[in-house]
Amino acid sequence: MAYRILSNSFPADGRQPDPEEFRAGFFGYFAYCLLPVGMVCFFWTAVSDPTMHSSWDTRGLGASVVLLVCAIVWVMSMRLAIDREGVRYRNFLRGARSIRYTEISSAVVWNFRSTELDDVAGTGRGLRLWALILTPSVETGKPPLKIPLTFFGTAAHDRMIELLKPQDWYPQSD
Repeated sequence: MAYRILSNSFPADGRQPDPEEFRAGFFGYFAYCLLPVGMVCFFWTAVSDPTMHSSWDTRGLGASVVLLVCAIVWVMSMRLAIDREGVRYRNFLRGARSIRYTEISSAVVWNFRSTELDDVAGTGRGLRLWALILTPSVETGKPPLKIPLTFFGTAAHDRMIELLKPQDWYPQSD
């Protein structure tokens, strides 16, 4: 797979960005909390049935509740902020990372849409998974800023596309 990256000026077309902050949307909560909620339901059922009760049921319920709380805190901590100077992304483990518009050498949206599954199903539709990758110029010494746009919903996705006009990369099967 050969890709070429075009260096542009950012924000695109000399646009002046309006300050905005985005929080994780419904899909972010759904993706991170589905498994812990399922575990809580499973262990709650096991604990509430007296014929199936064992010492592992209460431990499993406690662990799944802790996992659910951690997932909710993780998703609640996700922020994407646009201001006049640049873009900031924050999550619970990595903290806040930012990149100024003048430091961006390339902007790419990596589209993880599974086109093979769409072809098999014949629907032409599928789950859209996007990651925005902002690569700073080499002189800054910063690593690329990877933002999982899928978890922020369509408003954040559309705003970043409008503002940065990144290239769209799709996975290619050989």
